[in-house]
Amino acid sequence: MDATNLNTLWASAAIAALRAAGVHWLCLSPGSRSAPLAIAAAQQLTIRVHPDERCSAFLALGAAKRSGRPVGLLCTSGTAAAHFFPAIIEAFASGVPLVVLTADRPPELRDCGAGQAIDQIKLYGSFVRYFAEVGEPQMNPRALRALRALTVRAVAVALGQTGGPPGPVHLNFPWPEPLAPWPGDPLPPAAIAAAQAPLSQSLPAQRWSLAWPVLPPHGLVVVGPYPQSPPGFEAAVRSLSDRLGYPLLAEATGLARTAGVIGTYDTFLRSPVFRDRHRPDLVIRFGAPPTSKVWHQWLEECACPQVVVGSPVNNEPTHGPATFWEGDPLLFCQGLAPTAPIAPDSWREAFQQAHGQTLAAIATFLNPLTEWFEGKVYAELARLLPPTVDVWVASSNPIRDLDSFFQESAIAPVWCHRGVNGIDGLISSALGSAWVSDRPTVLVCGDLAFFHDLNGLWAAHRYGGNLTVVLVDNNGGGIFEGLPIRQTDVPFEELFAVPLDCDLAPAVRMYGGTWQEIATWEEFRGALHQAIAQGGLQVLRLQTDRQRSMALRREFWEAARLF
Repeated sequence: MDATNLNTLWASAAIAALRAAGVHWLCLSPGSRSAPLAIAAAQQLTIRVHPDERCSAFLALGAAKRSGRPVGLLCTSGTAAAHFFPAIIEAFASGVPLVVLTADRPPELRDCGAGQAIDQIKLYGSFVRYFAEVGEPQMNPRALRALRALTVRAVAVALGQTGGPPGPVHLNFPWPEPLAPWPGDPLPPAAIAAAQAPLSQSLPAQRWSLAWPVLPPHGLVVVGPYPQSPPGFEAAVRSLSDRLGYPLLAEATGLARTAGVIGTYDTFLRSPVFRDRHRPDLVIRFGAPPTSKVWHQWLEECACPQVVVGSPVNNEPTHGPATFWEGDPLLFCQGLAPTAPIAPDSWREAFQQAHGQTLAAIATFLNPLTEWFEGKVYAELARLLPPTVDVWVASSNPIRDLDSFFQESAIAPVWCHRGVNGIDGLISSALGSAWVSDRPTVLVCGDLAFFHDLNGLWAAHRYGGNLTVVLVDNNGGGIFEGLPIRQTDVPFEELFAVPLDCDLAPAVRMYGGTWQEIATWEEFRGALHQAIAQGGLQVLRLQTDRQRSMALRREFWEAARLF
């Protein structure tokens, strides 16, 4: 405990409480007002420093999402805190435990024209699960005990241990001078003792009740994006599917698409015949809503009830009949079986047959292709990547192509930002994930997402890490090629596609990375293995044509109408 002066003691006590509550990693951006907390964090936690607050926030977000553990985030006062906002919104929407610490001016320097001072009280509004104005440092023992209790409570809220869902929390710390660790008057022994006394512990709240319904024979078990699934979840949900006889449909961001998992539903549900003949009477869903628009359209048509497990809030965008059960997904899987009927074999076999036929259609369509097709990138990754490599993927077209083509033998774990589906902060988040996992990481993104977070590459330059970026460069916003606006006579390229028309390679080299132009699929396979083995920052650029890729997607969907 640093008792050099009152500020150092206050900061040390707060950081020690964070660590005791389970925060071991913290990302920070340099600043004067945050100096006491930054120094204490460097002494007690594992830190990453990034000069860009937005990148720092996404670095922390990636670390928290990948680890499932709370990660701290620290900045100075003023507009620095505003740069955290995009990552906080994503953390809120996807239930990721971020503990945001903002330094602030003391009350006498607010609303008086002092520099670097804005109103930081509840700065993030309803996008944090908890906010507290910590108050200025005090040396009385009660205040120090209150500081530590407040900090521990904030972490518990971030982890979802107080009855609500997990997510970001915000503690605002006003700091008077001196901000540097200059020696001050000796502090009272009672204050020092209070700053390091044992903390009281509280057990997580468990709000859970479930009256078992009579389950219909024609049901589905669905796993959407589920980055924080508990240990043992995959085995439990597979067992549930087997006991009920319900087909198991899953996104690659929620469950490994190995034998028994049906991942091609976005394709075979495009068949009107299949959709009409195989309407479920119940859907049991774990995780966030699936990415597939076709899935949501079908669900609306069916209007069948859903049980959404582990969610205390409404996260069903079709607004159909749904019951939201808050509690442990493992307990749900284990407890549902005793009164559950078994679906007829023909029900499950129909989905498995459709899945098998779709896998065959994917192979038939992709194998002869020698030209660049964005969808084929994910089929190649599914075949090439071992489970020891993490995959991060951008929103927009990348996550949709992954959902369609990252299929059989896709055992590498997949991560993405599906809380609010933005494309920002991908490089930083992937590097944060690689930092806490210490695993090779592959990021697949388009040129716009890459451009949006170029400054995120600085963390690779500073701290290293094994990150290979598969840059699918179609020179603009490829998602718009498949939207109705493309069929109008508006100035499409200028207003929507917005081609970058710039060479991104010098920026990669500036940050110490390696840039490689890839010309063929065979070259891609070799370069991917070499990049992962070599480590460091590697960028493999695949120059694709967004209009041609959109045409190939439509050709595939037409070819896959099997039913």
